[in-house]
Parts: sequence; C-alpha cells; structure tokens
Amino acid sequence: MTAKPKAKKNAEDCKQNEIIANSLVKSKFLKQLFPIILAVLSGILISWSFVTVSWVLIWICYIPLIFALDRINTKKAIILGFIFGITTFGISYSFIPLAIFTYSGEINQAGVLVIIFGALFFSLFYAIACGLYSFIITHKNYKAIWWKNALLFSSIILLVEAARMFWFPGFSLLAFQSGYSLASSLFAIQPVAVFGYSIMSFAIIIGNLLLAKAISKKSLRHLVYSFVFIGVYFLSGYIIFEFFQSNNSRKNTQEVVLATHNFGSNLVWDETNGDSLAAIIINLNKQAVALNPKIILWTETTIPWTIDENDELLLKMGSQIAGKNTEMIIGTYFAMPDKRIYNTALIVNPDGNSQTYFKQNLLSIIEKPIGSKAIKFLLPFVASNSELSEGENQQPLTTSIGKAGMMICNEAGLPCYDLTKQGSRFLINIGNDSWFPNTWVSKGHYYICRIRAVENRKDLIVHLNGGYSGLIEASGLPQNMGFNSTKGLKQVQVSPNRKNNAFTVLAGTPLLFSLLWLLWICASMIFKRN
Repeated sequence: MTAKPKAKKNAEDCKQNEIIANSLVKSKFLKQLFPIILAVLSGILISWSFVTVSWVLIWICYIPLIFALDRINTKKAIILGFIFGITTFGISYSFIPLAIFTYSGEINQAGVLVIIFGALFFSLFYAIACGLYSFIITHKNYKAIWWKNALLFSSIILLVEAARMFWFPGFSLLAFQSGYSLASSLFAIQPVAVFGYSIMSFAIIIGNLLLAKAISKKSLRHLVYSFVFIGVYFLSGYIIFEFFQSNNSRKNTQEVVLATHNFGSNLVWDETNGDSLAAIIINLNKQAVALNPKIILWTETTIPWTIDENDELLLKMGSQIAGKNTEMIIGTYFAMPDKRIYNTALIVNPDGNSQTYFKQNLLSIIEKPIGSKAIKFLLPFVASNSELSEGENQQPLTTSIGKAGMMICNEAGLPCYDLTKQGSRFLINIGNDSWFPNTWVSKGHYYICRIRAVENRKDLIVHLNGGYSGLIEASGLPQNMGFNSTKGLKQVQVSPNRKNNAFTVLAGTPLLFSLLWLLWICASMIFKRN
C-alpha cells in the first residue's frame, strides 16, 4: 500500500524536475537570443534613419547595440557586430537585386557576387569594431568608466568608418557614415565646416551612449546630461551658421541653367529613336541658350555613348553657343587618341575650345572591375561596354566665372578639400541616378553634396538625371532644389567665392582625437596605468 504513493511521488518529482529543466533551457536560450535581437533592432533603426535621412531617429539607433555589447566576451561581440552589419546592409541596400535584374535581365553570378561581397565587407568592419570594443572594456587591465567607454566606442566606430571609406573609395556601398542623417538638419550640419564630416558621427555615437547610460541607470540626471549634450551640439551649429551668414554676402551671383532630358538609364539609343532623342537635347539646349546664362550645365552621361571632339551631336550643341556669352558643361564618355575611355565632364566655350575633367574615382564593379572583368558588366553604364580609365591629377575646370571643382557621381561621397586648394570658386556634382529609380539613392546623394558644400564653404551645384537638381549655398541652404521628374530647365544663382575655409586645418580633429584616444587606452592597458 505504501509503494504506490511513493512511486507516484517520484513520478511527480521527475515531472517537476523536467519542467524546471525545460524552463532553465528556455531561459538560457532567451538570454542568448536577446543580444541578437538587440543587434538586429539597432541595425533596423540605423538603416531606417539612413534611408529616410532622419536627424531625429539617428540619436537612438545605437542604443540597442550598446546594451547588447554590455559585459559580453569578444567572440560574442564580433558575432553581434556582424549581425548588426548584415541587418544594416540588407535594409539599406535592399534595392540592389532589383536594380541588377532590371538592367541585366537576371540575377546573374556577378550580381550575387556584388551583394555577397558588399554585405560581408560591410559587416566585417562592424564585427571588428564591436570585437575590439569588447576586448578592451573586458580586459583585466582596463578600468571601466562610462565616459571612457563612450569615448572609446565613438573613437573605434569613427576610425573603422574612415578606414572603410578610404580603402574602398569606389565602393559606394561601403561609404556608410553613422552621422550622415544629420545632414538633413541645417544647424546639425554646420559643425562640419569647423571639424569636418566625422564630427557628426562622433556626436551621434556620444549622444547614443549618454542616452543608453540614462536608460540603464534609470537616471534623470544622466538623461539631462544627454539632452544638454544634444542641445549644445545644435546650439553650436546655430551659432556657426549665424556667424557665417553675417560675414558672407551673395552679391556677386552668376546665373547657371541646369538642363536635363531625364531619359531613363535603360533607354536604348538606336536607328529608330536616335534622331528624335537627339532633337530633344538640341531643343532643350536652344531654350537654355535663350536664357543667356553664364553656364549651361548638363548631367552625367547626357550623351551616353563614347565620343570625341568631332561627335555630331556635340558639334551641333556647340554651334548653339557660338558667339554667345555662354559656356556649356556636358557629361559623356570621351575617347582619347590612345583608345582610353573616360567618364567625362566636358566644357565647351563659345569660341569652340574645350576642356575635360576625367572622373578619378570610378564605381567599383560598375565602372571598374574587381577580380573578374565580367563584373564590370553588372550595370551597363558604358554604351560600348568598354572598360573605363581613371583620370589622374585632374584640375578644376576654368570657366568665365571662376574655377569649378568637378565631381562626377559617387565622387561627392569623399571629402574634396583638394578642389578648394586647387583654386575652385564653386563646386559641381553631376550624376545619373536614374539607375536606381524609386529608391533613397538620389535623396541621399543630395544630402551628401550638402556636406561637401558646408565643409568647403563653397556653393555646390547638384545636377542629377533622374534625381535632385539645384544649388546648395555655402551655408547649406538649398536654392531651387527639387527632384527631376520630367525633362526641362532650372535656373540657379551661384556665388563664386575666393575664400578658403579657415577651419579646414581642424577638419581631421575628431579622427586624430579618436586615434590618439585609442592608442592611449591600449598603451595604458599594456603598462597597467589605466
């Protein structure tokens, strides 16, 4: 009689132990999964702020990742950094497969390769950054203090982003910068004029870390610190803007007409439509000449085939400005006598003389092959399917209103202080964004140009086929800026200036500080003086 109750009790105990064991396994699984969820959430937030250019959302994007990296080992941090990078890349550049399919007709091996290559390299940089951060803050010789951690994390991210930009200047998919979204705020972008583009990323990461500290400690005091820091950043931007505006006038303005045919990038010029398409360009150029501007500016690859100075369409357009007080800058592919072909900005003067600017930083995998030459056919930019050459030691174009610092397409993604040093009075960026319709690319292109205008304190004319066109004043204010949805003309007033930005010498300060801070932390750990 006593055996049955005892057996029943043992069975109940076993069942209870099984429930406890399953609960512990589930709890352990959720504990391991939670940091991954945070890394993914952070990737979603930052990619969405990137796509929408939201200067508000960017201040909280890194918070989930910061929580995920709290007190974990280096191996797990590397994995989380990689997951964060994959998520960010996947959302930000989700349009790539469709673009490849649209212009090649299939997702070919080259298309798959560029997606994998971009995702892996993009994620690798963040894996290194997170791994290095975790290795340092968990090291036995490192004394963790929240403000030291904040400076350390921001320094590592800045250095990793800078390395990615300069090691892969032609791979625009890797040009992601944490602070880029601040370019949508007139005041938030102003510190760039003093400290260079990296000050935005530095401020964003510090702001995220301060907010993360306030949340983790549930501290009103730290929350106040966070808002004070963000407020001071915007206030400094306002002061810089007002100071610049009060010391610079726009009296000497010159008119530039922006002309665009707005043809789709997949439009094929052939014997059946060639004459009618050329007629559209010739008629627009005629209308532009009638406005008597100083310069008529066309977009990148307006003439989408390889030409020389005797091209029939070019000569016809040149004859329209003969004897006028107007010059013409047009984007095309230009063939040199040695058979090399360049993505070119060609300026034609009223007397028939011309100058050329050859693009110096070609788009990797699109204009410049990597590994297999077959990769260059990923997107058919060059009508002749010929391999493009890179321009070397190119100088600003000399115009009647001063030297114009030229940038073609993705070249605006890199700092262009050299153009100012070479005597540029204003800047021009021409491009063809019709390759990526209905995406954030053109809007992002415009805001990147805004950074270039402010950091150099030069007016910058943006002219993108299938994208935004207008002028960004040296202050960052837009002038007649809008999206090109149809063919037409647009007038802007450019103010060439001879002044060089006096603060250019400070442009690398955030990066230099980041490097020195990281080196000091590492040295302190080695010599145990932290």
